[in-house]
Amino acid sequence: MKNLSILLLLLCGISPRSQTLSVKGIQKYCEYDKYDSRQRHLTVTQNDSVIIKNVKTEFGEFEISGLKAGFYTFQYTNIFGQAVRKEILVSLNKNPIIICVDKFQETNEKTLFSEITEDDKVTINYSSTGCFSFVSEMMEFSYEGRNLIGKLYIEHKLTKTQKLRSESLEYLIDFEKKGRQMKNNLGGCTNTDLYVF
Repeated sequence: MKNLSILLLLLCGISPRSQTLSVKGIQKYCEYDKYDSRQRHLTVTQNDSVIIKNVKTEFGEFEISGLKAGFYTFQYTNIFGQAVRKEILVSLNKNPIIICVDKFQETNEKTLFSEITEDDKVTINYSSTGCFSFVSEMMEFSYEGRNLIGKLYIEHKLTKTQKLRSESLEYLIDFEKKGRQMKNNLGGCTNTDLYVF
């Protein structure tokens, strides 16, 4: 009976909570279901203490060893330059951790599009420059009566006019907020895109 008690005490001491786990993760553009191959600096904390700093990623994938079961906070910077904190439960038989680098954190700031009135005109000048290409477009938005109208100019020539729905205005507000947050987001492409509001 004494040996059984010792065995029981030993088994209780080797609980899943005290085991160390290896956790796999993927950083991706969740909206397009594409991997983000850019190396990001992930930091893992628990109870405001840094557990692991500068987790390395390779082609969007990473692995962290030596974690015990429990809640952790993963900190990283999204494509909009915002510091993101995501709470993750690490446990046995856990699916890979998904880090959505394209998830925008609402800023609640006012934008040109959220403040546009019947007396205003908002324009977006867009240019794209590459080794063998150059594109220049302008979008102009203004009210005609109660309707918000969008006009597209390509190479200074009006090519399309369209009445916009309320969903389109919400999209433009969101687009402007994201654009204001983004700094220089250089990737592996030779093209450079510029938006001027």
